[in-house]
Amino acid sequence: MENLQELLPNIVVFGMFIMSIVAHEVAHGWIAFRRGDPTAMMLGRLTFNPIKHIDPWYTIIMPLITWYTIGIFFGGAKPVPINPYKLGHMDRDMMLTALAGPLTNIMIALFFTVPLMILAHVGTASPVAIFIFIKITIINLALATFNMVPIPPLDGSRVLRYFMPPAIRSGMDQMERYGLFMVLIVIVVFGDQLNALLKFVIGNYLKFVLPHA
Repeated sequence: MENLQELLPNIVVFGMFIMSIVAHEVAHGWIAFRRGDPTAMMLGRLTFNPIKHIDPWYTIIMPLITWYTIGIFFGGAKPVPINPYKLGHMDRDMMLTALAGPLTNIMIALFFTVPLMILAHVGTASPVAIFIFIKITIINLALATFNMVPIPPLDGSRVLRYFMPPAIRSGMDQMERYGLFMVLIVIVVFGDQLNALLKFVIGNYLKFVLPHA
């Protein structure tokens, strides 16, 4: 029973991690739908049912590995398919669609920041509740920050692409086909820099919202 009680907060956090990455993908699909592309809707991806979005490696295995190595669930859901040729204004709408995912994670982080700030300043607040709210906030800030790294196929590259001249856009489009490889390069080769970026963003955010905690 004690082991279950110790595991319960982590189970709750993992469940919220799953819902956070699902919300990220649904946001991509919803904005694409609003801009003229019904692909995600037709494939049943505009749903918060996690089964529709689970990728065995990114959604289950990778988060469990990162939890036991760096203490945070980190990964992603199966990307929502988007047909850029069905969008009203292809380049602009692809940028807006990409931006929707990280912005959703930022909004989730802000949503959980409010009760976190309240609990942190209540002397009798449950440490378990504070732990859960902090982890959910950190996870969503990490998801937003990592996805805004401007390297294909991450969302940041699609935002940056909108502001690039046609020749550079073409090169970035070619790099998209090496998506998994590019992500692995970022994690393995630039791991220290990525870790420093995440610590900078998350650390300063928590210092700002919890200055006296």
